[in-house]
Amino acid sequence: MQWLQAGYVNSKFFHNQARKKIWKNNIKELIIRGNKILGFQQIKEEAFNQYVELYNVVGPVSLEVEQYMLENVPEILSHANNLMLMKEILEEERI
Repeated sequence: MQWLQAGYVNSKFFHNQARKKIWKNNIKELIIRGNKILGFQQIKEEAFNQYVELYNVVGPVSLEVEQYMLENVPEILSHANNLMLMKEILEEERI
């Protein structure tokens, strides 16, 4: 909040403070599996790959995991609405 006092009349001070914060919050390198990742593009690609790896399921999901997932997903549609959405689309209903 120092910039509020000094920066109110000094926009250069405010912009310097903002630049420092951006630089401080910037990820400059990652170490993944012992490999050092440098540069914005490589970090971006590695972050993307980590989420792909995290959320891709390899092989069948166990019944316990599937049951847990289904129990913890909120039910938004009623059973009747779900049945209506799953029914076959008739030729006359197609555009």
